[in-house]
Amino acid sequence: MPLMLYPNLVDAVTYATTLCERWEFYNDRSFYDPLYLMDLAKANDQEFILDEDGSYVVSEEGAIGQSDDGEEIQWLFIPVTLQGTLPNTIHEPEVKRFCTHCGADVLSPGKFCGQCGGAL
Repeated sequence: MPLMLYPNLVDAVTYATTLCERWEFYNDRSFYDPLYLMDLAKANDQEFILDEDGSYVVSEEGAIGQSDDGEEIQWLFIPVTLQGTLPNTIHEPEVKRFCTHCGADVLSPGKFCGQCGGAL
């Protein structure tokens, strides 16, 4: 799932409004439309500046989160139409790959298995 990163909440909301039309706050049933969410983002950006490693995160569904350390995500605004779950970190865990010919672990994104030479 590709995540988009933004330095401020206004930019994150601007992008998220192209993906979603209504959100709820992560821990209660408060609902937000695009105009209200943008007003909130403008006020937030005037009062709060993220640290150097921080960013706002937008999922492909339009969920908006914040990462203070560049890794873990705290989701703030969740689309009311969201189906499924959101990632907890910016970087998805690496998926292990195996050779289809011999079953050996494939450590690099190469085209051939280092063990048997089979095409991957």
